Amino acid sequence: MATARLQDFLGTSGEALGDRKAVRENGSGQMVLVAADGLNRLAIGFTQNSTTGAAEEVGIQTNGVLGGFSGLTVGATYYLDQSTAGEITATRPGSGEIQVVGIARSATELEIAVAFDNTASPRGYIECARLAYGSASSVTVGIAGQTSLCRDSTNDFDIEWSGVLTGNMPADLDTGAEAADSWYAVFVIADSTGTNPVKVLFSLSATAPTMPAGYDRFRRVGYVRNDGSSNFYAFFQAGNGPSRTIIYEEPVATLRVLTNGSATTFTNVDCSGFIPPIGRVEAMFQLTFDNSAGGGSAGNDLRVRPGDSTLSNSPPRLQPGSKLSAAMQMPTTLFTDTNQVIQYQVSHASNVADIIVYGYRDDL
Repeated sequence: MATARLQDFLGTSGEALGDRKAVRENGSGQMVLVAADGLNRLAIGFTQNSTTGAAEEVGIQTNGVLGGFSGLTVGATYYLDQSTAGEITATRPGSGEIQVVGIARSATELEIAVAFDNTASPRGYIECARLAYGSASSVTVGIAGQTSLCRDSTNDFDIEWSGVLTGNMPADLDTGAEAADSWYAVFVIADSTGTNPVKVLFSLSATAPTMPAGYDRFRRVGYVRNDGSSNFYAFFQAGNGPSRTIIYEEPVATLRVLTNGSATTFTNVDCSGFIPPIGRVEAMFQLTFDNSAGGGSAGNDLRVRPGDSTLSNSPPRLQPGSKLSAAMQMPTTLFTDTNQVIQYQVSHASNVADIIVYGYRDDL
């Protein structure tokens, strides 16, 4: 069994110091408690005695095995505690500055090995974490047999789980009763202490869900929309990183936002029933145009634009180039305005247009 070494050097305290506390040098040659405060100031070692204040002699050990601890978990890696300066913990922090300080060799002995741990995921990271329609009242998040990982909303904690999580409405609604015809943000939530498992949460808020007891971290992984009977619209989500594509799996009649439109000046089309309230959104539309009736002609067309655009002659435009015998269709991608509104215009009052929303892009 290894034994505690003598101190590597005698230092001078810059404040009151407890025994067996992690310390750093404060720039004036004095020893102070080291804090994981995001300033990346590495611990240089541990105290071997306590002091009552500044300007007192303190033994410092910087490497090797130091005894005098209690309750250590043998073989566990210990980290600088983020809540109390100078303290250590066997729970790896999931956020902010992460310092490894050593490995427990017995319940009372720590082999000192100080280093920064840079294994945390980068800002905004998300992998796997696939949102999928489950039923009229449920969704799943994740992929069977795979590990999902994402940074939380503050970008300083990794949320990780294996396999598939299931969220059920209203059991996993954050607060209140389910409202019909509403958008619900879907979150994965976590407990930074590791006590409670990762789970799914629904909320009307996209940025501030009401967290259940025992949970303090969250990341939005998508949206669901319910209908007038509080049933989720069916969809699938594609993509593996932070940019996801959502495609609806509903009848065309359900997704139609314009029927037999014949406005010859640009007119609003509200798409907020199928595009979530996340500002300006890139959405996928199917345009249908028919110039076969009455005074329709080969030069007629259907034009669409964002709801706040003032351009009158820009694409997307559906122009058959001839007088049709049946309606013509064209898929297109278009940004909405910040209220999920687009505008359309046809060339002649006898023309008719339909528009359906079949999907949108969601940047998580």
